[in-house]
Amino acid sequence: MLALATSLGLANTTFRRNFPDVCAQLTASPPTPGSTNGADAYTGLKADNARLLRDCCATNANSPRSWRSLSPPSNA
Repeated sequence: MLALATSLGLANTTFRRNFPDVCAQLTASPPTPGSTNGADAYTGLKADNARLLRDCCATNANSPRSWRSLSPPSNA
């Protein structure tokens, strides 16, 4: 629902308040086979990050720059 509200240029709460019937239909419909829940997406993201870090460290093993230098600078 958030993606739909965002694509319409509305905040999620504004969308829910103004279109409760659409929200009810969306929550009542079964999920599509290709959709994932938040936990699946988070697990996949963690796995992707771990793979990217391994690849980066393996590629730059002899480089003076470490993968830590690739992270954004802190504001401290």
